[in-house]
Amino acid sequence: MRLAAKLTAIVAVGLIVVFGTMTALNLWLQERATLKILQLNGMQLGDMVVAATRDGMLHNDRERIQATVEALAHRGKMGAIRTFPGGRHGGRGQ
Repeated sequence: MRLAAKLTAIVAVGLIVVFGTMTALNLWLQERATLKILQLNGMQLGDMVVAATRDGMLHNDRERIQATVEALAHRGKMGAIRTFPGGRHGGRGQ
C-alpha cells in the first residue's frame, strides 16, 4: 500500500472519530439544555397554578378552585391538569 493511501485512511478514520465524538457531545448538551428548560417551565406553571388557586384554597371554596383550574386549562397551552391527593408531593415524604 502506498504512503498516500495509508495517510488518506488515517485521516479519514481520524475525522470519523472526531465528528462522531463531537456529534455525541452536542446531542448530550442539547438534551441537558432541553430538560432544564422543561423543568423551569414546569416549575413556573406549578407556581402559576398555586398563585391562581391560593385564594380559593384559603377559603376552602372548591367551586372557585375548580373554575380557576378549568380556566387555566382552557388557555390553550395545557393539554391536561392532573391533581395528586395528599398535597404538593402526592402524599410522598410526609
